[in-house]
Formats: sequence, C-alpha cells, structure tokens
Amino acid sequence: MATLHRRRVFFQHNFPLYLTTLVKWRRKIGEEGCEWLLTQTLQAGKKLGVLRASSLDKVVVDTTCMEKAIGHPVDSKLFNRMQEHLVKEAECLNITLRQNYNQVAPQLVKKAARYGHARQYARMRKASNKLRTILGRVVRDIERKAKTSKTPLTTKMMKLLALAKRLKVQQKNSKDKVYAIHAPKVACIAKGKARNPYEFGAKISIAVTAKDSWVVGARTFKGNPYDGHTLEEAFDQIKAIADHPPKQVYVDRGYRAAYLGQQTDVIITGQKLHSEATKRWMKRRNSVEPIIGHLKADHKIKRNWLKGHLGDCMAPILAASGFNVKKIFEGLGSFCAQDLRAGYGVVGRFLCGSETFEPTPSANQPFPKGINGKTGLFRTD
Repeated sequence: MATLHRRRVFFQHNFPLYLTTLVKWRRKIGEEGCEWLLTQTLQAGKKLGVLRASSLDKVVVDTTCMEKAIGHPVDSKLFNRMQEHLVKEAECLNITLRQNYNQVAPQLVKKAARYGHARQYARMRKASNKLRTILGRVVRDIERKAKTSKTPLTTKMMKLLALAKRLKVQQKNSKDKVYAIHAPKVACIAKGKARNPYEFGAKISIAVTAKDSWVVGARTFKGNPYDGHTLEEAFDQIKAIADHPPKQVYVDRGYRAAYLGQQTDVIITGQKLHSEATKRWMKRRNSVEPIIGHLKADHKIKRNWLKGHLGDCMAPILAASGFNVKKIFEGLGSFCAQDLRAGYGVVGRFLCGSETFEPTPSANQPFPKGINGKTGLFRTD
C-alpha cells in the first residue's frame, strides 16, 4: 500500500481506484482505442526527437504465442468443470436434476490423476470416460426437464449446452478443441521448444523498427495460422499506426512466399540475392527476439489474464504502448532537468487527453469521444 501512494503527503488507506475501473476503461476504448494509444507514443517520440521518421522505413516482424491464463487442459478436469457449470446454471433456472454428481465427479477426477501418475493408463481412461458419460447425462437431463416443464433456457445456458456437446464429442485428433471452459477460443500452438512443446493461447505478431527497436505493431490472430498468412494483416496495422508504410520488412524463414506488393520488399533470412547493405540490415532480424522477451517478462503478456478474444487483442497493444513510453523516458534521461520537465509535459499532453480520442464508430460497438466526456481518454483533474 505504501508503494502505491509513495507520492502522497499522507498515508492513504484506500486504493486510488476501484478494482473494476480499468476493466470498464478497456471495454470502452476497445482495440481501436489501444491502437490510438500506441500511435500517440510514436508521435510523442517523433516530437521529442527520440524517434526518427527514417527508422520506420525498415521493420522487423515475428510471431510468438501469448499464453492464456488457463490450467493445463486435461479431459477429466474439463468434463468435471463443464458439469459443475451446467449444474449451477440449472439451479439458477430452478431445474431439478435427477442427480447432480457433485460428490461422484470430483472423486473420479482424483482417481484419474492418480492413475496417470502411476502410469495405469487403462484405469485412467476408464475414469475419464465415466466423467464423459456423466456430462452427457447432465446435458440430456437439463434438456428433458426444460422441455417437460416448459422452462425457457437463457442465452448463457444455451451456450453452455452447445459447449458441453462440443466437449463431449471431441477426440484426440479433433480440430478446434476446447481447452478451457471460460476461454473456449484458446488454441494449441506448437513452436518446437523442447522445454515447452505446446502452448495454449493466441498467436500474436510483433513488429519493431530495425534500427532502434520501437514497437510499431502488435496484432492478435485467431487459431494457429501460418506465419506467412499473417504478414498482410500485420502490415496493414503498421501502416495505420505509424502512418508511414515501411519500405523493407525483415522476417524469418517461416514467412516463405509472403508478398506485400511492389512498394514493400519482404526480405527473408537466408536469401542471397540482395545487396551488401541489405545483407547487413538482415543481421538485425534477430533484434525482435529480445523485444518479445521484454514484452513478456516486463509488460505481462507472458500469461494473459484479460478475458475473451477482445482481451487477447488488447493485451499486446497495451504492452507495446508501455514499452514505447519506457523508451521515451530513457531517451529523455540524457536531457538536463529543465528539458526533462518540458519533455514530461509533452508526453503528458499526448497521453493524458490534450487530443480528444474520436475513433470511427462501427455498427457492432460505437465508441465514445472520451471517458469523462471532456478531456478525452484520461481524467486530468
């Protein structure tokens, strides 16, 4: 608590904001508002002289996996958790089930875990299949009781039933499997790492400048697409955020056959038909790897806790904005105290509402002009 309020004159006994304030703020600005914030960090860097416009000509792009905050997916745990959700929602709808299995199912989960640890896989599969059967019984019981009693099912219950049926029929080699009940859109991504062969989350694309490693793009994709198919969307985001289409994009060999038109060259690692200057710049392709590491370790996208696909889209952009703000303050460190105070004022005017945020409204989600209605995104009082 003392760390939170170290700049106050007196000790504060309450938090500076409610726990849900940032959640509501993120929902209001959406993905477009996060991209606007990233754009402002680049413009602030240009105005302060720590980012040159020529640095945006050469960009390095790479993909990585942003893991979701879920437990390791195990069939027995998923069946039990799905059954618990259905039973709880049925109680809310006053549907009396024939049996809720609240005592039997947890014991079967423990048995499956112990059998797996003892390498008794036949018994483990038997316990897991029993949980699958229990899940099917609960689903059929809810549908039968709702039909006979003419109880209207809520939207939440209908989504849970559809998810339960999808979970019940999935097998080892099924496509679009369910790995978490609260995050059904999580994908399984294999990056070839010996220590962590499978990661469960979303694939993201990170774009940085080749010269001084400013983050100019962070795009989230559904599923596990081929890297070469993600470059076009990442390039469109770079043009929108930086307002400067790069002339050269450096990528690794996972982007084979990627093409961005005649005005932008896609340079793949290992190609030999390039000039000596381009080959020297090709050595900067690896500069994106430590930036990804800093974004994961220092800016909290190693494990994403934001809910839903919208949270997956917003988390890397917010992390990129924080990374750029950190670079701005590091660049201002060489100034004298007076220039440093003036630089802080410029950054504050860019990031604290001197320019009103007016995103383009869409049919699905209209965006407000500002959270407080007057000064844009942030409160300045």
